Amino acid sequence: EFYSSISPKLFDCDVLCLGSEFFKSWWEESKREDLFKFLEDAKRKVGRVVWFDTGDSTGSAKFMVLPYVDYYAKNQVLKDRQGYKKKYYGSRIFTDFYHQQFEINDQDPGAPHLNHIPNEEDLKKIGIGWNYGLANYGYYGEALGKIWHKFGVLPRFYPHRWHKPSAKRPVLCSGRIGMSYSRETVGCSRREIKRLLNGKIVMDRLPKKEYFKELCQSIFAISPFGFGEICYRDFEIIICGSAMIKQNMDHLETWPDLWITGQTYLPFVWNLSDFEQQMEYALQHPQDMIELARNAQEEYKRVLCTDEGQEEFCRRFINIIKA
Repeated sequence: EFYSSISPKLFDCDVLCLGSEFFKSWWEESKREDLFKFLEDAKRKVGRVVWFDTGDSTGSAKFMVLPYVDYYAKNQVLKDRQGYKKKYYGSRIFTDFYHQQFEINDQDPGAPHLNHIPNEEDLKKIGIGWNYGLANYGYYGEALGKIWHKFGVLPRFYPHRWHKPSAKRPVLCSGRIGMSYSRETVGCSRREIKRLLNGKIVMDRLPKKEYFKELCQSIFAISPFGFGEICYRDFEIIICGSAMIKQNMDHLETWPDLWITGQTYLPFVWNLSDFEQQMEYALQHPQDMIELARNAQEEYKRVLCTDEGQEEFCRRFINIIKA
């Protein structure tokens, strides 16, 4: 059963799954004790409590709930869990990197509770849930999502138009990336990319229809970190059959994993020292880029559109609630 409000019926179960988004306002100082009291009650009354952190990065976590839950499922996690024993500027490993590397500061680096360091025993509770990729990022995905929320039913949810990667595309590279971020440490890599490209490609925003048309006509596309390492644009690029270029993702684990270095995307280092070199490689090796795009798209289609992928999700969910 699904609930959108607190009810005594919540505790009438073997496993209670809690979504972090519902409790967003409970992190205010005046409500935080209510959150911990609720979690204490849940821990006492329910056999297993699972917290699903739907945050947009490997960081910005709500680890203060760890003593009260049995499992902490996050969209993407650091491969080295010991990394969570450190505090990060901006509560993200990559914003901390840009803060230190380029001496960039934010007016508001984030709430202190997002930098809570768990103890060694609680660290073992942190694992992978699933990432945003299980939503629909095709052209009609947003509209279908609204229909789903209103009526609770859809004839077909996942993308059925996948654009085949091809060398016959008229556009070499798409770089339509947003630049406006409230935190300097989040937007700095995008602004540096724009500086390095120096007008070689047009980066202004486009209306949605034109944006998707360009992606479908591009051999490869740039998708740097935003507030999280994984961006909606990653999935749009894959559906449209372009190859993805973004910062190296080897530091994280996620599912579905569409970021396998040298197989499904072309990485560049976080300080962008090899960005121009990687762009030149992509320009000179279109067939390699098509292969990256094909590999990423085949894996994404397998997860979303096959019985095998659906069964894999079910196994993952069962393991989370039974672990």
